[in-house]
Amino acid sequence: MVEKNENILTQKELTPTQKVVTNQIIEIFEGSQDQKVIVALNGLSGIGKSTIEEQMQDKLSYLGIRRLTSEDRYNLRRINSNKCFITTAGHEFNSFKEQVSENLKGYQLIEVVLPPMTKEETNNYIEKQNVNNNSSLNQDQLIELSLGVPVLVNYFLGSDINEETAKWISAGYLKENAISLGYRYDQAKDFLKKFFQQTPSKRVLETFDKTYSIATDFEGQMYWIYKKMADHVKRGILEESPKFKCDTSTDIYNKMSKNKGAPWINIFIPNLKTQDLQRINQAIGCIYPGRYERTNTSRFDMFSADFRKVVIWQRDINGEEILDTSDQFWNTQVAEYAKEFESRLGVSKNEASVLVHSHEHEGMSCNPVRVGWLVESMLQQKGISYYVDNRTLGMNYCYNPEKNEIVEVTH
Repeated sequence: MVEKNENILTQKELTPTQKVVTNQIIEIFEGSQDQKVIVALNGLSGIGKSTIEEQMQDKLSYLGIRRLTSEDRYNLRRINSNKCFITTAGHEFNSFKEQVSENLKGYQLIEVVLPPMTKEETNNYIEKQNVNNNSSLNQDQLIELSLGVPVLVNYFLGSDINEETAKWISAGYLKENAISLGYRYDQAKDFLKKFFQQTPSKRVLETFDKTYSIATDFEGQMYWIYKKMADHVKRGILEESPKFKCDTSTDIYNKMSKNKGAPWINIFIPNLKTQDLQRINQAIGCIYPGRYERTNTSRFDMFSADFRKVVIWQRDINGEEILDTSDQFWNTQVAEYAKEFESRLGVSKNEASVLVHSHEHEGMSCNPVRVGWLVESMLQQKGISYYVDNRTLGMNYCYNPEKNEIVEVTH
């Protein structure tokens, strides 16, 4: 769920869309006369339902409308008011509908949906926020990628995140809400039609479709990675994009995430410049030579990866070997792999190199996929060549940064 940035001022007045919905609710109650009516204001999370409820509280009290609380939802039989109001989000409306049907005979339950702000309303909302705009997004991008949802506008205003990250966060927001509201992938159009008055942009919908349709692929989980990346940016921690520059790599890792065999991957990075070696050490959580911790690496945290069955070997700029201190058996094995790769690729032992190894039990591909993805994506973003022994898929390949391509290697 997207967090609210407390540094952003909350909404003080209703938008035209919210006013229309407010009047619609009041008109339902005023026209219901002696009927038993419950009006449920439904909508996406962070859309402004609580804002409407707060603005209506005096009017609801004047009309004798009972505002239902969370506690009331589970004790509907004790309700003795003929007219009630409640706000719902996610699966709550369908659950509440069933409870009303079972416990409150003779009541009519009316659902009123609050849609996001229009583009014009979003523009006005942004301009009225009396805060420093920390976003690197321009006004048009903010309007498009916030989807007209106040909580997303606030989040983007308070985060110095790029356009790609914002797009994934928007798509992930849609996916979270669609799932929470009980919509399957094949019902996505119904979800959008019901809860949006203006259709999101093509690129947001394409990313939404990607995250929703390939939930079993690792790429379908990218929303969470971008979300964590944005959280790190807010704390002043900058990470390379998790996106591969070479599309072939995306296909490789999506296949790995579905593979039921024993996951196993070696990523060998030879001939490193000093600054690149330092950045890699930072990314893989190097505290001091031979010691690595997840708590010391924002990139591992970004991918929710850990160091279980992960072993790292290095040759420093002086040609000295540095072994991982966490597992004596495996660091010996991985050191042998490193020397094999040096020989296979003709790498000088006087050059700095790194080998990242990850494996798991059969059918448990999650962590090796995350470790491999976080390392390879960073290397591609920085234009660093590397070699991969991918035993999960039974293939060896090199990344050529000059041509931005993956080249399979046979031995």
